[in-house]
Amino acid sequence: MNEDFYKLPKRKQRQITDAGFKEFAWNNYKNISMENIARKAEISEEMLNYYFEDKKSLLLYLHRIAQELIKKNILNED
Repeated sequence: MNEDFYKLPKRKQRQITDAGFKEFAWNNYKNISMENIARKAEISEEMLNYYFEDKKSLLLYLHRIAQELIKKNILNED
């Protein structure tokens, strides 16, 4: 992942992560395309590929985000 992703406004980061989560949640990995994720995130495919080298790197990023959200929710449950 390119660190420039974190320089984006939080709203744009959220659009990209939301689009990625939706695409990975509803589709088989081999059927997922960066083009579809970019379209749903309302950015160009080139920019998505600039931030994430490929769908594997995006998936690994989303996995880390999901783990952080789960951990935060578990800790706040007490």
